[in-house]
Amino acid sequence: MDLVNEDPGYDYWITKAFMLLSDNFVAISDNFQAKETLQSIINNSEDNNAVEESKVKLQKILDEEKALEDKFKREVEELKFDVEEVKDNDIQEQ
Repeated sequence: MDLVNEDPGYDYWITKAFMLLSDNFVAISDNFQAKETLQSIINNSEDNNAVEESKVKLQKILDEEKALEDKFKREVEELKFDVEEVKDNDIQEQ
């Protein structure tokens, strides 16, 4: 962040610093900040390579979040099924 705050006029390195910052956010499980940082690069950088790399990183985060969401939904459905099965068994036993 010091590099960004100093604004040395090295756009390439400032963009790389933001990309590294987004990697750090991912490493500490702060996907919100990582996504916002990458989106900032996509919206503001004139470096086409950095924009494309940021898009790839952003899509990877989104894909991982989607996979976790899908896994969570499956687990919830399995729990619902287990609860219904227990209820059915209780009714049959009574």
